[in-house]
Amino acid sequence: LFILVLSITYSASAEVWIPEYEYAGYFDSDGIYTVVGAVKNSEEYAVIPTVQFSIRDGDKLILESYPLPVAGPLKDIPFKIKFAQVFTENPVLEEPKVTFVQSTKDYTDIEVVYGSTLFKHHDGHVSGFIMNNGDSPSYNVKVYALIHGEGGKFMDVGKSIETIEKIEPGEKK
Repeated sequence: LFILVLSITYSASAEVWIPEYEYAGYFDSDGIYTVVGAVKNSEEYAVIPTVQFSIRDGDKLILESYPLPVAGPLKDIPFKIKFAQVFTENPVLEEPKVTFVQSTKDYTDIEVVYGSTLFKHHDGHVSGFIMNNGDSPSYNVKVYALIHGEGGKFMDVGKSIETIEKIEPGEKK
């Protein structure tokens, strides 16, 4: 009985969420409404989050849920999702709802190497290195990053231009 109570208390104190300051919607250059942000996993285990988005589009409420890839322990998982069914000029992006399950599959332990290896180029793009801290190779790796502007204001989510076909454990690319 004691273990059951402890387990219920632990799951009720789960910390998997999207901070308001890292959640935004905008119309992209093609006129498609795009929602960007990052799910924060403060748990000490990997989770598979699902985000329910609510967008008020005039008289219509758009509700859609999207499962995201595994978020490792104490890691974030950025997302960028397009909603072609938004048509009004001023949609209202409402607070998202995040649910999750503890992951039973392995998560990829790829880390961005911060510090002097990150280089901002004159045109604004950034290059740097990632490292596979896991125990197995990772394939078709794409790097997603939160983009912050002046004053640290969250602006968007970017994706690497190139896909890394394979990165071995301990390898840096």
